[in-house]
Amino acid sequence: VETFDELVNPVRIGYTFEGWKLNDAIVSITDLKNTLTDVTLSASWVNNVYTISYHGINTDGTLVVDQVKYDENYTIKTLDNVDGKVFLGWSLEENGSVYYGAGIEVKNLSTGNDDINLYPVYLKTDYSINYALLGGNFVEGYTPVTSYNIANIDTLKNELPSDDYLVKDGFAFAGWLDANGNEVTSIDYYSLKDLVYIASWKLLKA
Repeated sequence: VETFDELVNPVRIGYTFEGWKLNDAIVSITDLKNTLTDVTLSASWVNNVYTISYHGINTDGTLVVDQVKYDENYTIKTLDNVDGKVFLGWSLEENGSVYYGAGIEVKNLSTGNDDINLYPVYLKTDYSINYALLGGNFVEGYTPVTSYNIANIDTLKNELPSDDYLVKDGFAFAGWLDANGNEVTSIDYYSLKDLVYIASWKLLKA
C-alpha cells in the first residue's frame, strides 16, 4: 500500500492553484487519509489578474487603470483626436511606436506576473514651414506657403519660392538649402515634420 504525506501542487500559466477539489469542496491531505475508496480530485484554478495602466489620458497626470483577468477578452481603449494630431494607438514605452491599435480586442497581455503600461501615440497633422532669409526679403505682395496639413498635401504647390520673389541688396538669390545644408528645390511635404529652408545668396560684383 502506497502512502503519501502531501498533495502535489500543479502549475498552470496565467492561473493560481487554489487547491484540490472533491465533490466541489477543497480538500487537504488530512481529509483524504481515512478514505478507503478511490477518489478523483479536480484541480481548482483562479485566473490571475493583471493591471493595464494608461498614461496620457488624464490631464492631471494620474493613470487610468483597468484590472483584467487572464484568459478574458479585453478591449483596448481609444482616444479622440486632438487639435493638430490624430490618435493612432498605444505604445509600450513613452514616445514609442504603436504596439496596440485603438479599440482592438486582446487577451492575455500578461500572465499576471507583469503589469502593462500603455502610452498614447499621435500623428501630428499640422506642420510649419519657415524661411531663413539671412538678411533678404520676399518681394512686396508675395506670401509663401508657411504651413501644411497631411489632409491637403496633394493640393499644395511644392515649388520653393523662386528668385523672382526674393531680394537682398547687393546679392543675387542662389537657391535654397534644407536644415542639413543640402540644396533643395521643392518643399518636402511628405517628410511630415516642421520644415526650415535657408536662402543662399551670391554677392554681386560692384
